[in-house]
Amino acid sequence: MVSTREYAFESSRACRRLSEFVPVKIQELDEGAIERLLANRFQGSLSSLRQGFSEQLDSVGKNCPEMKRSPLMLCLLIEVFKRERAIPSKRHLLYHELVRGLAISHMAKYDTGKRCSRRLQGSAADDATEFLAALAFVCHMHLKQRDFVLSSDSVQGKMREIWQDKSSTLDDMSECLLRSTVGLLSRVGDDEYRFSHLTLQEYLAARYTVGVHGNDAKQLMDKLKPLRSAVSKDGLWNKEVSRFVAGMLKEDVFVQFCKLILEGDDETGSCCEIVQDFLNEREQSAQTRPLEEMLCFKIQRIRGADRLLEGLCHP
Repeated sequence: MVSTREYAFESSRACRRLSEFVPVKIQELDEGAIERLLANRFQGSLSSLRQGFSEQLDSVGKNCPEMKRSPLMLCLLIEVFKRERAIPSKRHLLYHELVRGLAISHMAKYDTGKRCSRRLQGSAADDATEFLAALAFVCHMHLKQRDFVLSSDSVQGKMREIWQDKSSTLDDMSECLLRSTVGLLSRVGDDEYRFSHLTLQEYLAARYTVGVHGNDAKQLMDKLKPLRSAVSKDGLWNKEVSRFVAGMLKEDVFVQFCKLILEGDDETGSCCEIVQDFLNEREQSAQTRPLEEMLCFKIQRIRGADRLLEGLCHP
């Protein structure tokens, strides 16, 4: 089985229907593969758009190479560009466009007989996205699983707690979203579903996390436990959620969040790698420069020449 998340395969499916498959990691695209993919996607009447897309892609790729070289993300960028004639500069903005586009498409089909305007469909799509974000948060952060039964006590109890003050009911939202999944959810059993891609679940869980805890760096540390990402499965499970959260936070909360990570390191340098990943999710600004200096100082203290010489000269 070929996957970008080969490390998550074993824990991904509790039912183990594919237990005899061997997971193999998809490699990043090289320049030749990127050109072949673009040639295939921009054919015929779309060929005139290829140059404009390539120029925007090169600009985005300088700050975020993953968006250019990941097969999934490159395909997503192409689809967004075909619709908007522009591509997002950051991962969370790309997934925002993807989810909203799929939700609007879903609402257009769901409301076929009602002939709702695109504005009303967009409003309904926002409600659907909010519901999916809450559901992803429950599955990812509380249950720590991908497959879920929406009617189960473990899901229903938490969802009712979250959704109690909303204008639409849980039953209405469930009926609306599960009648036709349109790329957001996949049916894997009689009453069992999963988000169609793990990254969708992670993005939506991060979106909800920021909505609830996005003003409190200490609460984010408690919920995400970013320092565990290098040493435990639990931390690895939240790694991508933490990256998405880092890209969405307000500047002052982001800086405080990263400072807490750097202060909580165990001297292995893992905190520096985490904060560097988080900085790559954002545009540089005046508020992040002191954080970058703090990061450099931390790296020098942990991995500096004096520590190297001390290790080499020790009896």
